[in-house]
Amino acid sequence: MNKIKCITVDDDPTILMVLQDLVSQDERLELVCECENSLIAASNIQKYKPDLIFLDIMLPGLDGLEVLDVLDRRPAVIIVSGLENIAEEAARFTEVVDILAKPINPGAFSIAVANAMRYVLASK
Repeated sequence: MNKIKCITVDDDPTILMVLQDLVSQDERLELVCECENSLIAASNIQKYKPDLIFLDIMLPGLDGLEVLDVLDRRPAVIIVSGLENIAEEAARFTEVVDILAKPINPGAFSIAVANAMRYVLASK
């Protein structure tokens, strides 16, 4: 099975490390880039053309959903957030396949990745 390329976007280095660890343990995923702010994220999403983005909402500069607004191509997105009421706002983006609450639960991570896999495979 081909791995799906993913990018992690979060301004918290601890969350980036947790995501890196979880991605490295998941044989379905290949981490191609980590981004700590929205400008780097928007540029690297265009550059690497990932299949999946793990995207924080509260970022310096543009917030995570504003990053999605500026993209020409939108891959599957798993929102990673400590915000409680983000689902309604995220629902306007059809590519948002799941929302992971911080701190990240490994079981919830696996379910979110399964949802992303279905989205990615259906869009190819």
